[in-house]
Order: sequence, then structure tokens, then C-alpha cells
Amino acid sequence: MAFDQSFLGGLVLEYLGRYGIAHTDLRIAQTKIQANMLKANFGLESLVIPNGHPAPSRQGVKANPPVVLWVANIKAWKQPKIFIDLAKRMSDTEAKFVMTGKERDKKFHNKFLEMILPVQNLEYVGQLSLEEVNVWLARSSIFVTTSLPREGFPNTFVQAWLRSVPVASLSFDPDDINTTQDIGFLSKTSDNLERDVRVLLSSQQMRLEMGARARLFSLANFHTPVTDAVYLREFRRLVNATQKL
Repeated sequence: MAFDQSFLGGLVLEYLGRYGIAHTDLRIAQTKIQANMLKANFGLESLVIPNGHPAPSRQGVKANPPVVLWVANIKAWKQPKIFIDLAKRMSDTEAKFVMTGKERDKKFHNKFLEMILPVQNLEYVGQLSLEEVNVWLARSSIFVTTSLPREGFPNTFVQAWLRSVPVASLSFDPDDINTTQDIGFLSKTSDNLERDVRVLLSSQQMRLEMGARARLFSLANFHTPVTDAVYLREFRRLVNATQKL
């Protein structure tokens, strides 16, 4: 009987992970959802500190006609076809739909390229650096994400909010920020996603107001000086506690 070393390795990693979580002095979660899951599954408390991002020194000029941007690695669970179909369904608008992302699977990527080829109002700009992605976000009026809810807190949400860009998300709203802060949409279905993007495209005033709220909220919660200060406070607390032992 053959012995599956990968299975054994998986068990070892699982054990080490559970041991490490249980024996740490400080557990940090990206979202309240993660903190609640840690509590429910392991009975452990954690501190929520979201990812920090530097704010741009100045806001970019929004493109005209407006740009609807999609940013993700080109793989199945990111569901790029939904955005491609969205662009097709919205060919009656003046908006330009733009996709950027890294190839992860050659076969899937080739199929992806075939799908976008006939869509006249859609442009794929390939893989870009972080700085180049931020330039596109600064020029964009709407950021759309179609990924399945498998991530903790997507960095692209914060990158968009810091650049005054409302987020229209198909299936994931970290800690309900988009909806509770009125800085975007949680669409849940492809039809609703089209509806939400159309609503945003129909009103520049709405985009500007949502974008302004998004920037203010992200500056108060995700700007690196804010998150760094929380980390520093907690690290000092741990050091002081150790010195008293």
C-alpha cells in the first residue's frame, strides 16, 4: 500500500497551525468575520487590525468616458467571465470596461483571452505592477469585483476606496463596510451587479459622493499611520508584559 506523504504533511501542518494559534500571545484578524470564526472554531480571542495602505498624495483625474475597472489574478474562482458578460450587457453605455491581472493557468488564460476578444467596450491591459494598478484605480469611476468570498480582506477594496472609487462587489463585502458606510454595493447576483453599475454610471454626483465617503472612511481606518499605530501599541504592550515576568 503506497504511503501518501502529502497527506501526512498536511496533517503535520494542520497540527502546527492549531498549536501555534492556541499558544500565541497575540492573535490578529483582518476582519470582524475572521475574529468571530476564530472564536467560534477555537474559542480564542483576537484583535482586528485591517491591512494598512499608504494614501495617494493626490487624487487622480477620473477618465471621461468613465472607466469600470476589474483587478484580479486570472483564475476560475475570480470569475472573470461575469465581468466580461457585464461589459457585453452594458455595451449601450459610454463606459469603458478594463481588466488587469496576472496569468495563473495557461489553459484558463487562453480561454479568457478568447472570451474578451469580441467585446468592443472591454480592454485587457495584462499584468500590471502595484503602482500601475493604482494609477488605473485613480482614473476609474467604479471598481468591480466578481471573486468568490474566499479572501480575508481584499487589498483592492482599500486601494479603490483611498482613491475615491465606489466598489460594486458581486458576493463579498468585508465586515459589511460597503453597505453600512454607503460607499458601494453588495450585488449578490449578476443581474443586480449590472443594475448597481448602471445606477452608478447614471449619476456622477452619486459616484463623487460615494467616493468622497470611501476616501474619508479609508483614511480613518486603513491608512498606514493608523494601522501602524495599533501594531506599535500592541507590540509595546507585549514587550512590557514580558519584562514584568
